[in-house]
Amino acid sequence: MQYRRYIEGLRAVAVLPVVLFHFGISAIPGGFSGVDIFFVISGYLTSGSLLDDLERGQFSIVNFYWRRARRILPALVFVMLLTCIAALFILLPPDLRGFSLSIIATSTFWSNVFFWKTSSYFSIDAALLPLLHTWPLSVAEQYYIFAPILMFLIYRYIGKRWLTTLLPIILCSFVVAVMATSLAPTAGFYLLPTRIWELMLGALLMLKCPSPLGNRFLMESVGVAGFGLLAIGFFAISASDPFPGYNALYPCIGTALLIYVGQNTPSTVATRMLEVRPLVWIGLISYSLYLVHWPLNAFAHYLSFQKLDPLMTGAMLVASLALAAFSWKFVEQPFRQKRAFTSPGPIFAFSALAIVVLCAGGAAGALGNGFPQRFPDYVQRRISVGDWRNGICFNEGTSRIESWNMEDCTRTSGFPTTVFLWATPSPRTMFPAWVLT
Repeated sequence: MQYRRYIEGLRAVAVLPVVLFHFGISAIPGGFSGVDIFFVISGYLTSGSLLDDLERGQFSIVNFYWRRARRILPALVFVMLLTCIAALFILLPPDLRGFSLSIIATSTFWSNVFFWKTSSYFSIDAALLPLLHTWPLSVAEQYYIFAPILMFLIYRYIGKRWLTTLLPIILCSFVVAVMATSLAPTAGFYLLPTRIWELMLGALLMLKCPSPLGNRFLMESVGVAGFGLLAIGFFAISASDPFPGYNALYPCIGTALLIYVGQNTPSTVATRMLEVRPLVWIGLISYSLYLVHWPLNAFAHYLSFQKLDPLMTGAMLVASLALAAFSWKFVEQPFRQKRAFTSPGPIFAFSALAIVVLCAGGAAGALGNGFPQRFPDYVQRRISVGDWRNGICFNEGTSRIESWNMEDCTRTSGFPTTVFLWATPSPRTMFPAWVLT
């Protein structure tokens, strides 16, 4: 496929708001919608690659997954290994056990299902999960299990009727996504059925692209509208709004409009804006940047257990860019070049070995209960300090809440304020939820 600089710029427009949102920059409350931009771009580019193979009579499932493995796995495995090493030194045993389970889920591409069952994306404890950000990779890879076969069948046996075949799937998925925002919001956020329409919107744009508008002013207006819709997604939507549902239309339609004007000539102002060098460079490293930024954020929150100050946020941003540039140059690029170790045999062997090793490590951490022996002073037992427990200050179901007396449980004096500590295991997470008031 022809290289498109504006796509790199669009990737940068997608990843930067995601990173800033994750780092707690409140000025971009809808930065998480950058993931939806990635879905549309991914559906668009991958469908173009498959169409190219079909047109040349070289369609092959093996070649398709070979290309996907070269693109996805090297940087993912690199970041996961670094994250595992850090987790061994940082996470307490119960948290390392939960992290170990997420390793297995991520390396086998079902982390979206795992996190659906264990944590909401917008919950307080989500910031402490080092691999939470891998859920979109699982959604995309699950989509690519059947997408190549579906494209082949439509191309070969249904006369390339892309619109007739794909549009009903897109509409059904969108309706399910809208319904899920009220009936099952966490499932709707994480799972493939409510996200298919975003990937297929990009695919349909590649397979059945509308003809360019004859009027130059109209084409420029389409580009401006695309940026406008992205801006609504970034600045007018927040974590408290239903999502994906109707609100996902802003980033997805905006992305589709920018791709539409970008693939037509002459170039529009919107396309030239996406092709500026800084955006193109960030777009090139966008995949690695997305992978590395979240573990840094998760470990920083885990160690500090408080809102990060601007200095720490800036340091994490610089560190993320540096690690992403390193990963892009020394991990991603070598695997994309034509070398002996990038042929199908070595790539599939590397992929299988990496998955086995990661799953084995995850299983060891889970079965070993997070390796408590890493901390010689760690003892997994309940606190017992005189009569501070014994049904007086720890309500464990044996005493009525009405009998609780704050005076009996106060263990500090001489301070202007009283601190109340509430600890409870959240049923939807693997971590305790701590609230200080």
